[in-house]
This record gives sequence, C-alpha cells and structure tokens, in this order.
Amino acid sequence: MTAGLVVTHTGQPTRRAVLVLPEPPYPADCGNALRDVQQVALLSRLGYETILVCARPRPPARRRADRRDAPEGVTVRFLSSQAVSECERPLATILRKASYLRPRNAAHPFGWWLRFYEPEHRLPALIRDLDPSAVVLRSVYVQYLPAIRQAVKCPIVVDCHDDDLQLAAEMVRSVPAYRRAGPWANAIGVQSALAHALPLADEVWAVSAADASGLKRLAGGRPVLTVPSGVDEGQVAVASVAGRNGIGAIVANYAYGPNLAGLQWFAARVWPLIRAQVPSAELWLVGDGAGDALARLCQRHPGLRTFGRMPDLYCVYRDAGVMLAPLLQGGGSRLKVVEAWRNGKAVAGTSKGLEGLDAPSDAAAVADNPERLAAAIASLLADEHARLVMGARGREFVASRYAWRVIASTLQDASVIGRREDPVGRVSMAAVSRSAPWVW
Repeated sequence: MTAGLVVTHTGQPTRRAVLVLPEPPYPADCGNALRDVQQVALLSRLGYETILVCARPRPPARRRADRRDAPEGVTVRFLSSQAVSECERPLATILRKASYLRPRNAAHPFGWWLRFYEPEHRLPALIRDLDPSAVVLRSVYVQYLPAIRQAVKCPIVVDCHDDDLQLAAEMVRSVPAYRRAGPWANAIGVQSALAHALPLADEVWAVSAADASGLKRLAGGRPVLTVPSGVDEGQVAVASVAGRNGIGAIVANYAYGPNLAGLQWFAARVWPLIRAQVPSAELWLVGDGAGDALARLCQRHPGLRTFGRMPDLYCVYRDAGVMLAPLLQGGGSRLKVVEAWRNGKAVAGTSKGLEGLDAPSDAAAVADNPERLAAAIASLLADEHARLVMGARGREFVASRYAWRVIASTLQDASVIGRREDPVGRVSMAAVSRSAPWVW
C-alpha cells in the first residue's frame, strides 16, 4: 500500500492526516477549540482519516462529565499521558522573555509551555510513526517544524488561528505602560519565530484575508490561504430568532485583554447612552475570566449581569435580543459573531469586532462612534421585526460564506493537501538545512 494511505471499513483507501494541537478540542467550548473541530471536519471532507497529536489531555476542570474527551472515530495521541506542572520561577520567566530578543530566535512565545512535554524529541518520532500523508500544525509549534520536516516527507501546513503578529502587538497595547516589557518581548519573539519557520512549511492557513496579507510578509513565498473559521451547515438555525426586547449579550473570554478592554470601553462610553434610550435594557456578560473586574463593572453600571462560563449557550441565543462585539483591539476573525449568525441572531459591534468577516451591511450594525453605536443598538433592542430581518440576513450570509462545505470546496481546489493525488512535500531537506541551522 502507498505510504500514508489506510483502508477504511468500506474497503476504500483514504489518506491519513496528523493534526498537531496543544490539547484535544472536545468539548468545543471556546474559539480555538471550535476551529480545531472544524479542521477535523475539513480534513475528513478532503478524504483524510485524521489523528490528533496533542501535548496534554485537557485539564479536568475543563472537561464535562457528560461528554467524552473525543467523539467516537477520532483518535488522539499525547506527548504526555497527563498534564505536568507548567510553572516557572519569576527569574526563569524573565530570562525566557529576554531570549526572544536575540537574533534568529526560533521559539514561539505563545507556545513556551510546550517545552515541559519535550516535543523536540517526542513529536517528530510520533508523527513519523503515524506515517501521514499530510501534517497540519498549530502555529505555536512552529519551532519544531524543521525536526518534523526531517521526520516526514509529506506536505506540512501551519494553521494560524490568529495573525500572531497582530495579536502580540495588540497585547502590548492592551496593558498599562509599566507592564509592557514582557508583551513587547513576546511581540519581537513572535515575529522572529514565524519569519524563520513559515518558509519551511508547504502552506500557511490564515483566518482572514487581512491576516493572510500580514503573514505573507513572513512566509518566504510559501502559499498563504485564507481558511476562515466557519460552522457546520447542518447546525445553522432554520429561522432567525428575535429574542427578548431590551436584552443584549456578549459571549467572550474576559481574561483576554482585548475582550476586557472592549467591554470596559462599551460599559463606560456606550452602555449609559443605551440605557438613556431603553431604561430597562440589560447586558448579559457570558464567559469566565476577570471575575473581579466584571463585578466592579456591574456595580458601577446598572443593567449589567454576569453569568460566567455556560456549558450550553442555547438559552443565550434564544433569549438575548442582540449579540454584541464591542472590540477595539485583537486579530483574526470573531468566531462568536459567526456563531451568532449561525443561530439567527441580530449582531452589533465595532468595526474591529466585525473585522475580517466581510459582512454585508444588513447583517450587522457597525459603528465606532459611541453615540452612533448606542443609537443602533437601542433601536434594535426595541424593534423585534428589525432583529428578525437582520438575523435572517446573517444566517443566509454565514451559510453561503462560512459553511464547512464551502471552505472545504475552496481547499479542494487551492490547497496542497486538497488535491486528490497523493501529495509530496515541496520543501526540500536541503532548504531546511540551509534555512534553519539555528534550531540545532
């Protein structure tokens, strides 16, 4: 049998893909996990049997007792059978961040904790033993790409869930000036790591056209494809959902600086204007992180309510009138907006909150001026028919642009791993040895 091919229970050969992630994405309760689940679905549509290779199991606190770690048919291999201590002393943190400033740094700052699982030794050998036809690598693993290249001859794709460069820069701006030294070192380290590793990939996936443009500057001529974060078309709502008058909702991880900064701006500058027009309005804050900061916001601004992390967002999408994305910073695209459209909801936010989605004007209310944004949201909160119309348009848009079948069709035609013939990696080992002596 050809290397990298397996035979399914139907007797038909299929290709094997290895998807390298920090941890299994099941249950998919955050943006990164939702995209990881999507990548499994896309690879299946392209004719691959997918094996997940992860550094660690999910922490017990993030598993649900009523769900398996992975659904039947999804195989997961771990670099370590259990999570290990990922703590480092303050001095070690300072030295690590200082190392990002050296010329030709290879370590990705966002994947610093991976070293506790010894991926430089275990990962290439594990992937080689799985004999894949393709490898899809989360961008935090790029420092191990040269060793993986030596271990396998198949195409290697680097999947960037965000434009890591922009994300690192936004994290610098999201903290006070006296705390910027560490994020600043991270931003330099991200650029160095990507600039040295991405040219060794066969292909790079970006989440939006804007992100793809930024990554092309670092990819050394390698193809950069826009692979948006989408939805399973089988889960798109059959109709728009108006929800209740006067209820707005934000679903986010508030421990992430740009999310919290956007909420604080919205609560201080926009929410009082909305309450002046709709005195009974409520803003539901769904998600965990920054508990003390959220509590202070609720005390300061009438109408704000916190719900923490919810295992099922059905009640939110059923009852909330408008889903909000009031971001001022951040990179990538807003999967929570796509999820809101999938559920037939009206959406409102800033241009940064809708960035990268290319939404039609009738699918969302977008404004950066506090007065204009407040007026648009207040109008929607009081008008059930307008919310139904906007929710219907968003639902149609997400089905036509962000359905998995649409994304898979694009990959089938454009990606090095989407072609029907058994693919062969296009980056030679000579190129690896010339380009990456710094790894060793």
